[in-house]
Amino acid sequence: MNHEDYQETLRRLAAKRDNAATKLKEAEDAIRGFELAWKLVGEGSPSGRRRKSDVSDVVGLALDGMIDQFQVSDVVKIIEDKYPDHAPVNRSTVSTALMKMANDGEIDLVKRGQGRIGSVFKLKGQPIGGEMSE
Repeated sequence: MNHEDYQETLRRLAAKRDNAATKLKEAEDAIRGFELAWKLVGEGSPSGRRRKSDVSDVVGLALDGMIDQFQVSDVVKIIEDKYPDHAPVNRSTVSTALMKMANDGEIDLVKRGQGRIGSVFKLKGQPIGGEMSE
């Protein structure tokens, strides 16, 4: 093998590597898309799909009477306990609904979550700590 053969073989191997990396990225993107579609479907409704507005409505109902700070898991538990017709509900959909409510000024975002630590919310007009304001 001379230097030219070495360079050609190296180029071919690099092209194979790049092609494999592209195919891997395409497969990972397809998996993420499939998982996102599955999360948006929501189980339990007759058609297998649940409208986002339905979830937002039940999230609003679940917050009624909340007297303390809360996280996504608290809202999911209330929905499962008080509104079993809407359960199971997807945590990411509840999280999205809560963040939209916070962005729209309907509830307060006390602390934005990061990584595995979830965001903390409270109802408008409630002091941090959950005591009702007068």
